[in-house]
Amino acid sequence: MLKKLPQVLHIHLHLQKDGKIYAWGSNSYGQLGITDATSGKPTGASKSAVAVELIYANDGSELPKFVSIAAGDYFSVALAEDGSVWSWGRNVNGQLGHGDFGTGYTYYAPVKVQQGASASKTVVTGTETTESDGNTVTKNIYGNNIYLEEIVAISAEGDSVMAIKSNGTVLSWGVDSHGQSGTGSLSDKHVPTRAKASDFDGVKDSNGIPMSTTSDTSYLANVTSIAMGKNQSAVIVGDGSYVLTAGDNTTGQTGLGTTEGNTTMFKAVKNVWGSDVKVVEIKSGANHTVARTDDNRLWAWGDNSKGQLGLGDTVIDNSIEMADKPTQVKRGDSYSDDAYINNIWTIGVGGNNSAAIRHDTVVGSDVVWSWGVIMPQDNLVI
Repeated sequence: MLKKLPQVLHIHLHLQKDGKIYAWGSNSYGQLGITDATSGKPTGASKSAVAVELIYANDGSELPKFVSIAAGDYFSVALAEDGSVWSWGRNVNGQLGHGDFGTGYTYYAPVKVQQGASASKTVVTGTETTESDGNTVTKNIYGNNIYLEEIVAISAEGDSVMAIKSNGTVLSWGVDSHGQSGTGSLSDKHVPTRAKASDFDGVKDSNGIPMSTTSDTSYLANVTSIAMGKNQSAVIVGDGSYVLTAGDNTTGQTGLGTTEGNTTMFKAVKNVWGSDVKVVEIKSGANHTVARTDDNRLWAWGDNSKGQLGLGDTVIDNSIEMADKPTQVKRGDSYSDDAYINNIWTIGVGGNNSAAIRHDTVVGSDVVWSWGVIMPQDNLVI
């Protein structure tokens, strides 16, 4: 299986089995999170040509073991073994989830993400001074920080982040210009905020109460998988019978069958794969989403201007510019008697590209398939 290796805007993160993170590439906004091995303080270096282990947090304490990593545009996020979330890098739009935001709030080493609105910063207990590229930056220290906990999964893209709590609820933060956080508004979220569902009663919570009633809204629940895209997001609910989406829909990114406006709360995508088929994996790119069903086939929707949906268009005949609802991904080889790709056991999605690992019965081994266009800033993770 390919190791998870986010590569976003010229940076690379590598998570080892022992829970250690290594980073290399550009560090213009502290997105590498590297610190001095002796002092434990952020180095402020503009880049690193070699892989450097992340050892210390922004306050000089040692970092915990991590189980998952994600990266957006000039920032990084990591999920720790204890369920806490850490972030570092650029924080212009609150994408780090620390409660502060703006050009003066770049973090060059990992800091714990706050719990949410209940952890509003009101009491200043001190200040912290750091050196970066010859400049002295002083920031307030607040005494009532309550940190995010019980997180089991994270996803990041662009300047937005999403996380699942152990109880199946979803939290989002960062840029929300298209409603991709699913929280019901178009304003950026500077701390984790609970996502909502609209017009959906397909799943009940742990108390047997419907998650939402028709023409009503309530908090999203029973989520098992998340995919944050640059302008849209998607989640799998319950046993995989339902996929819900939120965000920009100008090129059908939400898969709701329309191309109008923004969807600011999660809504259910129409099931086109069959009532007995479940969705088991989902990934989102800049403006498209790919889902894998339990029969190991792929479905895609959204922007297809670069062929990222895998619907059979070519450079010569780019007739399928987008798909506003889930559409089955085709095969590109000439020897198959099946028009659609099958035997897929995992998928990956970048900004304008997609990939999958397929058990190929013809060659007798697992083979990586890819489609779309890979740009230098794209993040393709399998």
